[in-house]
Amino acid sequence: MSITNEEDITCEVCGTKSAKKYVMIDNKKVCKDCAKKLIENIDEDDGIKESIDQPQEQVIEKKKDEKRNKTFLIGTITVIVGIIIICIFFGVLAREQNDSRYTQGIDLIKVGKYSDASGLLLNMEYKNSKVLYNYANAQIKRTTDGLAAESFLNKIPNSYSGEFADEIKALKESVKETINQQKQQQAEQKKQQQQAKREKIRSSILISKVSTDNPNSAGGVNFRVVWKNTSDKVIKYCFFTVVPYNAVGDIVSCTIRRESEYTGKVTGPIAPGEWYGEGKYWDCAWYNNSIVKAKLKKIVINYMDGTSIQIEGNDIDSVQA
Repeated sequence: MSITNEEDITCEVCGTKSAKKYVMIDNKKVCKDCAKKLIENIDEDDGIKESIDQPQEQVIEKKKDEKRNKTFLIGTITVIVGIIIICIFFGVLAREQNDSRYTQGIDLIKVGKYSDASGLLLNMEYKNSKVLYNYANAQIKRTTDGLAAESFLNKIPNSYSGEFADEIKALKESVKETINQQKQQQAEQKKQQQQAKREKIRSSILISKVSTDNPNSAGGVNFRVVWKNTSDKVIKYCFFTVVPYNAVGDIVSCTIRRESEYTGKVTGPIAPGEWYGEGKYWDCAWYNNSIVKAKLKKIVINYMDGTSIQIEGNDIDSVQA
């Protein structure tokens, strides 16, 4: 099958004469109209298509390929459209569910069911759900933990002007007042605890003397502590940790041990109300000719009943006469 241009030919199919263009089909000269009818592949403007000079089997196969491609394209478009429709459907469904959940959360807050609202709005990424979640939790904590309530409120933007905006503003002021009250209560409780601790310490021991002897010929320095068991318990052991000072008020060290602190141990029993330490001392606690005095740093008392008490820092002053 090929294209041929000749003058004054006669179509061997329809008999038309003077056709300027004709096609050779099966060794027959065929005019344009007949060729179109035979193979349906004639271009109205440009004449025979480029595929016309191919074997008829190839033309037919090409048409089949085009049809298959068209079918595939249509199928693909149909699938994509279907997916879009499904996404829109589920998106609308999810929105409706979120709307319902969001509205329910608002209703729960309005009736004061803050715990239920908090659970419902948890992890929601919809409208002002985070604001409402934080507001609900702030309401839960407002009376029991002002700092926690304030933390939730701080997560709400100051620019928020939606539902409950006025209530949130009022709650922020209320929580500030609650926090101040709680701080005052905590300060008072701490003060009372410290007072109770001081009273307990004072009722445990009374120190009447802490002194050192002059250095001996080797530079050894003794120290003593005279004290009284002012508790109502029998003391099993008592440990006194002291540090030495020179004449200008600096802490000095033992020239042998290279340490300043020394802990002297008293083994009981020491009965309630009993004095201890007169005429007793710890021999050569330090070796240093510059030592002129010692100060208590820590006291640890172990009682016969298994309890104990530790006194240090500023509390040391409260047990010294």
